[in-house]
Amino acid sequence: MSDTIVLIGGDSIYEIYIDMYFLFNFWMNLWVLFLCRFFLHSKILKRRICLAAFGASLGEVLVLCVPLGNSTLKILLGFGGITALTGYLLFRPESKRYFYKIMIYSNLSVMILGGIFLGLESITNGKKFPFFIWGMLVVVLVLWIERICQIIKVKQCFCKVILIFDENRQCEVLALIDSGNGLVEPISKIPVSVVEECLILNYMDTLKKENFRMIPFHSIGNKEGILEAYFIERMEIKKENEHVIVEKPMIAITKDCISTNKEYQMILHPKLVD
Repeated sequence: MSDTIVLIGGDSIYEIYIDMYFLFNFWMNLWVLFLCRFFLHSKILKRRICLAAFGASLGEVLVLCVPLGNSTLKILLGFGGITALTGYLLFRPESKRYFYKIMIYSNLSVMILGGIFLGLESITNGKKFPFFIWGMLVVVLVLWIERICQIIKVKQCFCKVILIFDENRQCEVLALIDSGNGLVEPISKIPVSVVEECLILNYMDTLKKENFRMIPFHSIGNKEGILEAYFIERMEIKKENEHVIVEKPMIAITKDCISTNKEYQMILHPKLVD
């Protein structure tokens, strides 16, 4: 028989199977972290998410077993403290703003999964199903949510960019925000966006030699290559209700056509709009 723990709350006594409590929390933490990773556009490895979910679930079991008389304190430690610690250790935020963003998306993911369970319970009229069936249903629903979000994201992945070469000369271009664009300047690790040469031919005289860099790249069909890149004065990114100004951005110049159907002329590094 599974190890159990008895909790007394008011006039009620609850008997909890620790192994089932751990498995349930592991499953929930796993999908909460996967959803959070998706919302944050993070590249965290899946095995790290599994390890984080395992650690968080173990921590929640330990908190449950700690003999604290105050159940509210247990909830704060088990759900608030462990969630915050797990999010911090997994995503390693570089700023308070990004950490708050992690917390918001974590709680949003919890609410989504909670709503899924309530909906399933309503549909099944409260019938009891084996744990693995609930688990498979959650997997299907989470993947469905992720797919819907991806479709929405595709519609929002374009934006207008104003390239400012000096105070009097600038041009506007339609850019694709490419999550697969990992180009960076090798030394400073500054993100690099790519623009078609034909678009900026009239502004080449503004590009200074001291701002010149060579950017190595890898792509399908080309094992390796080099792109010429320059720092320019400024870049303004207009996306929906957002207006992002980037000082001294780096753009790489390609002679190839970026979009076969001429839909866009620039590939914008995703870190510039995070």
